[in-house]
Amino acid sequence: NAKGCYNLGYRHKKGTGVVQDHRKANAFFQKACHGGHMKSCFFLGANYLDGKGVSQNQRKAKQLYQKACTGKYQKACERLKAL
Repeated sequence: NAKGCYNLGYRHKKGTGVVQDHRKANAFFQKACHGGHMKSCFFLGANYLDGKGVSQNQRKAKQLYQKACTGKYQKACERLKAL
């Protein structure tokens, strides 16, 4: 369930009801992104851009932003333009 994985990822990202853990958040965002949840692709891209829970990788961030933008997640399109 992509939406469920996104929700768990977001909780781990923010530390809401769980210990904040960007690695766990990224694992859930990855599953949700593969399941077609574009906001998860965006958050995963942001974490790659900032190096949160993963090694910083601008190329990977751009790929994820592009996927989310193609999937009609407008914030990802805006972020792509800024890179």
